[in-house]
Amino acid sequence: GQFDRRLREDLQVEPSNETKAYVESLRASAKAAPPAATGPRALAFREQPEKPASLVHREVARPHADSGRRKRFRTALALVIVGGCVWILQSSPTGVRGNPRMLDDQRVMSVAVLPFTIRTRNADLDYLREGMVDLLSAKLNSAVGLRSVDPRNTLAKPPLPSERASSPSTARKIAGQLGADYYLLGSIVGAGGRLQITGSIYEADGAGAPATVVTVEGQEYELFGLVDHLVGDLMTMIGRPSERFARVASITTQSPAALRAYLQGERAVRQESFASHVRFPETIAAQRRAVQLDSTFALAYYRLAVAAGWADSLELARWASARALRYATRLPGHYRLLAEALHHFWAGEGRQAELDYRAALVTHPDDPEAWFGLGVTLLTYGPLLGGSRSELREALEMSVRLNPSDHGNWVLLAYLAAQNQDFRSVDTLIKRGYPEGVPEFWNAVVALGEKDAERSERVLARLSKAAPLERVLAGLLVTRYLHQPDLGRRIVGSVAGAAADSDWSAEAELWLSQIELAAGRPRSAHQALARLAILDPPRAAEFRALLAAWPLLPSSRGELRAAQLALTRAAPHTSSRLSPVFGKHSEGEASAVRFYLLGLLSLRLGERDSAVAYVRKLSRYPDSVPISSVPHDLALSLEAELRATLDDEPGDALEQLAGLRFQIPIDVLRGHPALFQIFARQRFLRGEWLRAMGRGREALRWYEAIAPMDYFLDIPYLAPAMLSTAHVYEGSGEFRKAREEYSQFVALWHDAEPELQPLVAEGRSRLRRLASLAAKPAPPD
Repeated sequence: GQFDRRLREDLQVEPSNETKAYVESLRASAKAAPPAATGPRALAFREQPEKPASLVHREVARPHADSGRRKRFRTALALVIVGGCVWILQSSPTGVRGNPRMLDDQRVMSVAVLPFTIRTRNADLDYLREGMVDLLSAKLNSAVGLRSVDPRNTLAKPPLPSERASSPSTARKIAGQLGADYYLLGSIVGAGGRLQITGSIYEADGAGAPATVVTVEGQEYELFGLVDHLVGDLMTMIGRPSERFARVASITTQSPAALRAYLQGERAVRQESFASHVRFPETIAAQRRAVQLDSTFALAYYRLAVAAGWADSLELARWASARALRYATRLPGHYRLLAEALHHFWAGEGRQAELDYRAALVTHPDDPEAWFGLGVTLLTYGPLLGGSRSELREALEMSVRLNPSDHGNWVLLAYLAAQNQDFRSVDTLIKRGYPEGVPEFWNAVVALGEKDAERSERVLARLSKAAPLERVLAGLLVTRYLHQPDLGRRIVGSVAGAAADSDWSAEAELWLSQIELAAGRPRSAHQALARLAILDPPRAAEFRALLAAWPLLPSSRGELRAAQLALTRAAPHTSSRLSPVFGKHSEGEASAVRFYLLGLLSLRLGERDSAVAYVRKLSRYPDSVPISSVPHDLALSLEAELRATLDDEPGDALEQLAGLRFQIPIDVLRGHPALFQIFARQRFLRGEWLRAMGRGREALRWYEAIAPMDYFLDIPYLAPAMLSTAHVYEGSGEFRKAREEYSQFVALWHDAEPELQPLVAEGRSRLRRLASLAAKPAPPD
């Protein structure tokens, strides 16, 4: 027939027996079958070009082909499109894609694709005016939650000149007659063998401005791939964000069973309970099935990585995010950026993850997934980089505004409200975050923060019978946010003294030592670490070294030597199986931390050569996947402190810190608790060096980055950062802010040990002075 003849003439090939049989079956079924229904259909996934194009402006490499070959490609492509559309309409399963029963609350919306405007001198492309209606309708009809208007109904309208068809007002009338929710107008501009395809989606009841416009570019022979990208990008901008994920999933897998599993996982994640710490087992199991059924299903890998991260299955999250990135060329541009951002997050590349999320928000500012990803990135890596708390708040508030059903958003906002001492807001937010019941440690924070004596008594009574984890968290939150270390000490001390499990006793002693240091009580902290040394000598040795090197109080040479000896004698640190914060760590990371601590003690002893030797040992570490930039960053931190302390060159020290990379996977950071405090020390000292150079305003960002959210091991530097912040505000005439910082500092250190009481007395004196200034009447105009 004609198909055989065109293959012979244009491509100089004979059709295979399988092709002949397939075409004959299409002809037979076309004669026998009734007109196709307008209900939802599915579309098998076509491989995309390996080289991805940009988000809305795609470039495809120019092939080395003569014009005759290009013409034969165009002719064959026309046949492929026609045959492909017939195959799509006749072979698509109807049980999954576009089926509203699979979508729970997903809406099914209709889209009318109207004839395209063709602007090219190449008459061979004229068929695309109506051909794009067939092609795009089939692709849109394959997407979950979308139903394209049957092309026969669209094209049955009286033929319109192309300039009228491209008029939004005329097209809107046609869409209204067809009962469509949206309509799609497009144009194809061709020149020199290249095509520029633009698609614009309009709301049928809108005012005429397009809801979104996408443009793709490439060679004529890439038409089918360009259309795939055009449809994918358009679908990332239609409807609610939760609907878009399902639609993109439906056009990026060829397996109906895989899509069914994916949608079950999406339903499960909406039903999982953040409050009861259910670790997303149904979601993870469903997405695992999806990727087993289709090993190239990028979006299912991405969702698996997200769920695994919430479940603290970090190895699974890293593996799944790497697989999502491997197949990300099959995703529309926005979802490629999300996949890349998540991969960089789990790889410890916080700066790049932030850039990826911000790039995704440029074109999709209403995507809560991108806002939440940005928020978690700023929460996790922002403190290391001196990130802004206001930027974190903006990201979380945008995420919760766009997706109020995500419980995690409300919990993180509660932490921010607690930092601002706004406990009434904490109460409201935490109830939204834990709809099935607020944990006792949060109840304690709210009751004590609102100074509700009766409620506080009841909550503390219940807390005394709570699990060790709840009591430890309560003690830390009370110390950090209420500035009541004496109460925090009693709560955590009850775990240390009564825990039947030695692991929990060790955990409590570690946190107790940090609460004591946060209260300005280094001798009491040393006693807690001595008890910890019986239960966990390696961890006790590391924190004993950090205590000896604490910059707020000089240690004797005997104390420094004893800390050195304990560190060299202790076996390698092992991760706690109970810690609410910590994870696994590698031997390389452990030895890098130990070299840093030994170098720090040498520096405090004034032994320059020894300190430099440890800098060199750290500098010789090769970059490796498990620990990434940890040795490099520790070497720079140690060298910077050497320059500032022994050479009295804070400017040189700051130049050293400019080279910090902070490419540290979150499980590595969690896996070695000393790292939290090492980097808190570095942020505090950076602020001190800036302030010494008269750059107090720059120092504020580093003081603010001390003890954010759940960085509880920063708390020994919290009060010193408050004192320095108060000095900066007082010096710049911001007396109200200075009073707030002095007041919080005095509250934390009110019971400090005698050696540190002079600083507390200074804080009280400055508070009185500022109060008297505030009481003076303003001078007359």
